[in-house]
Amino acid sequence: MMKKRDYATGKKITDKRWEQIALFLPEPVQSSKGGQKRASYQDCLEGVLWICLACALVGDMP
Repeated sequence: MMKKRDYATGKKITDKRWEQIALFLPEPVQSSKGGQKRASYQDCLEGVLWICLACALVGDMP
């Protein structure tokens, strides 16, 4: 299993803010074909924000 890398940007989505955002996202559905465990929406959004705020290349995305 791949370890989660920590990219400190000083900006994290707070739990209170995430509760507000999560209302607009669909419930994740597990594929009947199996496969990898889905990444959380929060981790994905924080990765996108990291790219935008750090002006990093997409290849550097966590």
